[in-house]
Amino acid sequence: MKALYCILVLALTVACTDEMLALQREPVSDLQVIIRDLQGSDRERRLAAFSDYIGMRIPKDELSPALKAALIKAMEINHEHDVAILRGESPPLEWDGSHDAELGMMREVVRMQDPIAIPVLTRTLALGVTVPRALTDFGHQALPAVLHVAENPESDYTILGTLTTLRFMVQQWGLDSFTSAERARLLRIATRYIDATPEELSGPGFNPSIESQFRFDHTMRLAHVLDAELFGRVVAITRNDELLRQLGIVAEDSRRDVRATLRRILAGEPIRPTYEKYTGRKMR
Repeated sequence: MKALYCILVLALTVACTDEMLALQREPVSDLQVIIRDLQGSDRERRLAAFSDYIGMRIPKDELSPALKAALIKAMEINHEHDVAILRGESPPLEWDGSHDAELGMMREVVRMQDPIAIPVLTRTLALGVTVPRALTDFGHQALPAVLHVAENPESDYTILGTLTTLRFMVQQWGLDSFTSAERARLLRIATRYIDATPEELSGPGFNPSIESQFRFDHTMRLAHVLDAELFGRVVAITRNDELLRQLGIVAEDSRRDVRATLRRILAGEPIRPTYEKYTGRKMR
């Protein structure tokens, strides 16, 4: 009987000790779970965590460093998967609404207006006009990363976003704000994409038969604000069917569209898309 009593006392002591230790341990908060799952490899949990984060409606000024880092990591993971799809290394995702959530992550990273986001934003320049505007908002500190991506593009879409970003920067800052070395790099980049044939920009992530027109069109817009001599060459190429064909702009409709862009520029119309400074605007 005495032995049984001792066993019961010992069991109660262990139970109480475990309960006290559990009380001493800090519980895992909802926000900690969100931060963990945003950085995880499980896509469904990552998207669910982002949905929970949105529901918390955290003001920009109250975003912790850990939460900012988690949002950036989530955006990086999404981008790596997008690149794998472009390269044919992963199957395309079915359109199920989750793409909107991934775009939402990008908008949240833009909303931070924090320079720590510059590296990931420069890698996601394919996503519309929001990222080019955001990078322009960061000022000169964003230029080196953008120039690097322009010189080492991952895809056709990255090229288009980079050209738009550089045009915004030239238009908003003025050419005098760039060093002679930076202006030389800008000119080399624009010249490269004006002269690029389909064979020179090929491989995983590139589709020359589709993108030659858009690449030339975007470079034309940059050349107009960058260098008069280069823009003169663009005008001459645009008016010559054979030169356009050599650059991969073969279809008659494509050549007509390129010439329409040139007419709008020469008529003094605003070059679109246009830059808008972020002031809490609705991102698109």
